[in-house]
Amino acid sequence: MARTLRAHGIPTSLIADATVGYVMQKVDKIFVGAEGVAESGGVINESGTYQIGVLAEATNKPFYVVAESHKFVRLFPLSPSDIPNEHSLDFTLEDKDDELSTLPAVDFTPHQYITALITDIGVLTTNSVSEELIKIWFG
Repeated sequence: MARTLRAHGIPTSLIADATVGYVMQKVDKIFVGAEGVAESGGVINESGTYQIGVLAEATNKPFYVVAESHKFVRLFPLSPSDIPNEHSLDFTLEDKDDELSTLPAVDFTPHQYITALITDIGVLTTNSVSEELIKIWFG
């Protein structure tokens, strides 16, 4: 995505997740992709997207999700804990070499953190996702 934005004359920086808090004060807006867009208007994406959305809201930065309409899914999660996850956090006193590998690969960002969805069918509000799903599924 960064390469495409630059090709269209949009100054872009691709950053590591660990620097989000520092960088948030220096940006005008945030764009992320999505693995899936839920019927509730929230998005399923790589872990870390939820924290970016929360920080964007806390710093009053617009938070846009870029996703194709074929990624719209008929799920209705309302919070990150509603996403099925085969891994769970294991709080223990024992040292584990593979502890990071047990963390979830994806998280859920609720609709209230998202400014708009930029899709192949237009710019959508999070409230209009269920309406678009009806059009896609039932013509």
